[in-house]
Amino acid sequence: MDHGPCADFDAVSDPDAASLLAQLLEAGCRVTGCDRTDREKLDREVLDLEEQGLELRLGAGYLENLEADVVFRTPGMHPANPALEALRRRGAAVTSEMEIFFQVCTDGQRFRDYLNVQARFDRYSVTNALLILAQCPEATQLRDFDGWREKGAMVGKGQKAISILEPGKQYTTLEGHVGTYYNVKSVFDISQTNAARPESAPRPEARGLVSALIAKRPVPIELVDRLSTGAYYDAANRTIVARKGMEFNTLFCCVSNALAKAEIHRLGGDPNTELAAFDAYCASYLMTRKYGLDVSRYSFPELYQARPPGRTGCSG
Repeated sequence: MDHGPCADFDAVSDPDAASLLAQLLEAGCRVTGCDRTDREKLDREVLDLEEQGLELRLGAGYLENLEADVVFRTPGMHPANPALEALRRRGAAVTSEMEIFFQVCTDGQRFRDYLNVQARFDRYSVTNALLILAQCPEATQLRDFDGWREKGAMVGKGQKAISILEPGKQYTTLEGHVGTYYNVKSVFDISQTNAARPESAPRPEARGLVSALIAKRPVPIELVDRLSTGAYYDAANRTIVARKGMEFNTLFCCVSNALAKAEIHRLGGDPNTELAAFDAYCASYLMTRKYGLDVSRYSFPELYQARPPGRTGCSG
């Protein structure tokens, strides 16, 4: 183990820290866990890993004189933190669990699973959606223990809490960068309680959803009789062109994709890049999924193939 790569994990008090630390130790890494938290406040799972070789650096000086090949940064630490910059200058790779997730997430179905969670929890951050995906991917309604009690429900005995992050106090570095500390919040899904399950709301009609979608459109929509694709965003003329005669579910998918590109353009981005195509495709899927329409037309493996710039759109 002494000859393995050296990894530093910042904020060992973060949710699921013990799992990643254990994996790094099992892989033969020399691992240092760093946190400003006092030892008495750490989870027992983390402290037990000291017997497997984990070294802990805790308290106010936990970032001083760090040496590592790879650093896993907590979401609450600014990327330009002086200690991280010093490690970069010495050749260390500074990353985060989220960056690693997206590097390894080449499975289209797994990415779709993430989007499904994000569609149900559209006001949650990407970080928290990923945490929910890892711990309870079928979750539909989350509250903390007191929140469920206020609703007249009780969490079942032995139910394991889902750990998410909530923003805490802000801080300012010596360089003037403003960051935010994140606190771990334990929540439970409605399936872990005795609360009555809400009846499934009637699925809205696609026709009405299309009307709502285009009601506040940022650009004009031109309907044409013949078009090789369902709809596309014409960046040069700042217009969406859509084919007449599509059934409303298909129309919603295609127009939402084009509207997402129009919004990217309005915000100053280039709508004709591969990245814009990816973002618009995901945004369209999220909207279609959120409102209960058919999403079988979406195929995420194709997003990993090169897409030429220009008039990309949605096939009808």
